[in-house]
Amino acid sequence: MEAALAKRAHTYRSPLLSLWSRNELADNVVAFLPPTNLPKLPIIAKPFRAAQPLVLFTAARRLKVVDQMLASCVDVLRDVVPEANRFVETWARGLGQWQMHPDASGYLHADVVGSPPCLRLRGTPGPTHEGLSRSFQSLRKLTVRRLRISRWSCMDIRGALGYVWFYDHRGQFEKCVGGVYKNGGQLCFLARDSNEGPNTTMLCPVDPDTRYDIDASFSDADEDHMMDATITVSIDGVPQVTRSIRSLTIPLHRIKVYNYSHGEAHIGEIE
Repeated sequence: MEAALAKRAHTYRSPLLSLWSRNELADNVVAFLPPTNLPKLPIIAKPFRAAQPLVLFTAARRLKVVDQMLASCVDVLRDVVPEANRFVETWARGLGQWQMHPDASGYLHADVVGSPPCLRLRGTPGPTHEGLSRSFQSLRKLTVRRLRISRWSCMDIRGALGYVWFYDHRGQFEKCVGGVYKNGGQLCFLARDSNEGPNTTMLCPVDPDTRYDIDASFSDADEDHMMDATITVSIDGVPQVTRSIRSLTIPLHRIKVYNYSHGEAHIGEIE
């Protein structure tokens, strides 16, 4: 009698655990709980801890945010185990380590929208080349070997918008390394062909609401500290134009994104 009671007590399972053990009801249990309570499930019992990945995926599927969840997971893994000499901004974690320049605060409005996420820039602190920025800390000199920008677009034809530019440690416009932006109705690439100042190359006309993918690769520097840059612009994966230019090699320290004119621009993943 005592042995039977001990065995019965040992094998007793709460109604919630019994429901959880039936896979067809797991979705219903998750649907019943508010999303803010899901992180508390693993502390209830071991079966909940084991099923936590499935719980989160089920909740994301019901809320139709699977893409955002996966992007955030990948972003976290990249932060924990970053690839050497590689920078990727997916915007899945918001503005994160980006800083707004004091001169741009209150004038340039930046937020993350859409799925997959992209940065939306509205307004301008201009005329000035300031906005959001992020610095790279390294004991070695850094140079840009490849630049890829996904889903770049502008809502306005006029003005200079959607700047994605690289700078040296001084961060001054006159010492910029180069980058992408729209001027008037043209998508442009800026590079330095000498120490005197930047040089602009027109890539292609810009249509409102059209998303462009920009892929620029840079060769090794020669004896004159010059490198060859090849820029390809694509729409929906179809290359539209390719340009080759010469560019001065300058140590990379900072990336800036901003609008120089009033308007709206969207910038997707930066790699």
